[in-house]
Amino acid sequence: MMKRINKVLLISLSLFFMFSSLFGETNQKVTFFDHYNNEVTLEKPAERIITIPKPAPSMFMAVDGSSERIVGIHPGSMDAIREGIMMQMFPDAININSDIGNKGSYIPNVEEMLTLHPDIIFQWGNEGMGIVDPIKNAGLKVALVKYGDQNSLETMLNSFGSVSGKKDKVETIIAWHKSTMSQLKQKTDIIPESGKTRVIFLIRALSSLKVAGGDTYHGLCIGLAGGKNPAREIKGYKVVSPEQIIAWDPEVIFLNNFEAKLQPQDIYSNAMLAGLSAVKNKRVYRAPMGGYRWDPPNQESPLMWKWLSMIFYPDQISWDIRTEMKEKYQFLYNYTLKDDEIDAILRFRMNGISSNYQQFARTEG
Repeated sequence: MMKRINKVLLISLSLFFMFSSLFGETNQKVTFFDHYNNEVTLEKPAERIITIPKPAPSMFMAVDGSSERIVGIHPGSMDAIREGIMMQMFPDAININSDIGNKGSYIPNVEEMLTLHPDIIFQWGNEGMGIVDPIKNAGLKVALVKYGDQNSLETMLNSFGSVSGKKDKVETIIAWHKSTMSQLKQKTDIIPESGKTRVIFLIRALSSLKVAGGDTYHGLCIGLAGGKNPAREIKGYKVVSPEQIIAWDPEVIFLNNFEAKLQPQDIYSNAMLAGLSAVKNKRVYRAPMGGYRWDPPNQESPLMWKWLSMIFYPDQISWDIRTEMKEKYQFLYNYTLKDDEIDAILRFRMNGISSNYQQFARTEG
């Protein structure tokens, strides 16, 4: 009888350890360092998350493959969800609480946050402690975020991989980013400096003419895609005069996604810019809008870089970008893109008036 009990106990323990090894990650303590080198520890992967930085929800959904763990977001993030394809991929995202902050600021609504019982809150770390201390003083756990370049993007993705228990997926996403950089380098290194396309990015084009300097993420994007930024001597982002843009004479202008009503036609209709090569040759394009806006750093950035390279060099560089979009959306979001949705992401309706945009058209048959 004792031997039988021992045998049953041994089998039970073996099964316990086997399942623990298979599924133990979901119960393991989580430790990571935020963008400001603060150590953040959770007893297990987070089940309830609040994000205040606008790009964060779409990144987390891409890592987690779900919107279920996100309980609160900035109202500006909800605008991006409504405007893009996230509503189709994650219909429940519309129900996420967006009352945890105000559209015009990042000041947290701590009372509302407390009702959501979050395991962790992601908040900007570069806007002063006035928007962080109220969260900490309420006894809530916070991780600080910095954003605006590729390294910060990778740190944010790694943080989301830690808190969701999806580190392997994050490693694959980052590897895709790095491999795309290598692919682009192979194609663009052979372009002589004298033959590089002059490109400016307008982070504002309606309220003012604000360009991206060489040390910005958008400067990086122009370089990765093989372009030459005539505003490269500028530090950061700067409002410039039409006369300065005329002096630069960009051959391509690409436009931001943050001015909701902006479209290439606004540049084509600007009498002061009529003499620009980009205007005369109809080479103004608004950045696509996918799981998030493609122009700032995000999980889909490699698609943006390839799109830009085809815009810059339609006769020299070609990628099967529609197929890659379908593959990566399946991987990131477990979602099968339809051709109409790809057209909407690439903004065919507004960009279709510009030169060479038919290279992104669907193939019939």
